[in-house]
Parts: sequence; C-alpha cells; structure tokens
Amino acid sequence: MDNDNQGNEFSHLNTEKQSIPSQLNPVYGFDNFIKGECNQVVFNAGLEVATEPGQTHYNPFIIVGDTGLGKTHLANAIGSKILESDSNKRVIYVSASDLCRQYNTGNKLDFLHFYNIFDVLIIDDIQIIENIALKTQEIFPILIDCILGHHGQVILTSAKDPDKLKRVEPRLSSRLKGGLIARLEIPDEITIIQYLLQKAQMDYDIPLNNEIANYIAKNTSTDFRGLNGVLASLKAQYSFINKPITIDLVKQVIAPIKQ
Repeated sequence: MDNDNQGNEFSHLNTEKQSIPSQLNPVYGFDNFIKGECNQVVFNAGLEVATEPGQTHYNPFIIVGDTGLGKTHLANAIGSKILESDSNKRVIYVSASDLCRQYNTGNKLDFLHFYNIFDVLIIDDIQIIENIALKTQEIFPILIDCILGHHGQVILTSAKDPDKLKRVEPRLSSRLKGGLIARLEIPDEITIIQYLLQKAQMDYDIPLNNEIANYIAKNTSTDFRGLNGVLASLKAQYSFINKPITIDLVKQVIAPIKQ
C-alpha cells in the first residue's frame, strides 16, 4: 500500500471495495508453489484457509519460516485464491512495517475503520514487532480482534517463531499463540531439484536437465530465493551470450555465491 496515498484511501471509506486494491502479487499462486516434505503441511493448511476463509480453526493462520522459503508466496496465494473463489471478498495485503507507519502517521480512527472493512487481512513480516514500541504493537491485537469479530480471516507471516519473539505486548503475544503456527522447513534435496526443474521451464524458459539440477542442489543455497538467483544468472548467460547450460557454466555462476 502506498503510504503517500494512505490518507486519501482512509478518507474514502464509503467507496466501492473494488476501488481499494488488494496489494496481492498475482505472480504468487498455489499452482507455482513447489510442494515437498518441507512444506506439505503448511501448503495443505493454507489451501484449506483459502477454501474456507474465516471458517477453519486456523485463525489467525501464521506462516513461519526463514527468509526465502516461501512465506510471502503462500500468503499471497491464499489471498488470490480467496478472491478467485469470491470476488466480493475484501482482501488486503500489507507489511507489518507499513501498517505501523500508517497507524503512527495517520488518523487512528480512520485507520481502524479502514482495516475493519476487510474480510481477509494479510500481514507480512510480523517479526518486526520486536523492534517497535509496545504502544504501537497494541494496534495488532486490536486489528486481529476486529477481523475475527466479523468472522474474517487473518493471515500472518513471520521469520521467527512467535514463541521466540522478544518484547511483545501481552495481548498480541496471546493472539499469535491462539491460531495455527505453520512452519516452513528447509527444503530437502528432492524438493530443490523439483523446484529448479519446474522454475527453469515455467519462469525462466531455459533447458535444465536432472544432472544440472542435482549439481545445483548439492552446491548452492537451500532457500528458494537463492535458487532463483542462480536460475536468473543462467538465463542471462544462456539468452544473451548463447552459452549452453553445462556443469562448467553452473560452476562459474555459483562460484561467487559459495565464497
């Protein structure tokens, strides 16, 4: 959400819901989320939330995992599927840091009225609450209670387990422990290879065989964001310099990463 325009958005609370963008990234969907043992439970729970938002025991639904494991992807996928199933649903995606800035710089009553109109509230990177004032943290349990109060769905992502967050306002701590905490684990080698092969074909349009994918899986980062960086580099070499994708080229590409 554009903070510079937030005041204008808050002042138009009676406009049609279609005029308020969801802020979801359409690139992230369930169809291109690579499943494996590391994320199967989280994926299935997320799919259930997307199918019956506000009607499951997974509320709030908290997706926890290290950077690059797919938290933001899955949160966006849930929001997009909800809208695909029911375009009348009001869905909003916002980062926790943006939410704090909006609360501290805008009219607080308008802020609360604005977010209370949504059926689905998705807050990304909730772990930043560790570094904000306890007074500002109070807005999170208030918003969560507002959404749950009208049978809406709350989805949160965090790079840290809620139990390990420090300096958390007591009511917020209670809300974070009251839903489903679904943890994304580091992907196993089979999942990484599957990810590389599918992404190479669908997103990068480069030829990648099992031997190459296996070598990358054994010699690079185990987070999906890092793997995308390798694929992007291979794409550049393949498309712009017409280099065939070989083990030697992969070694050249990942050498700086391994240093």
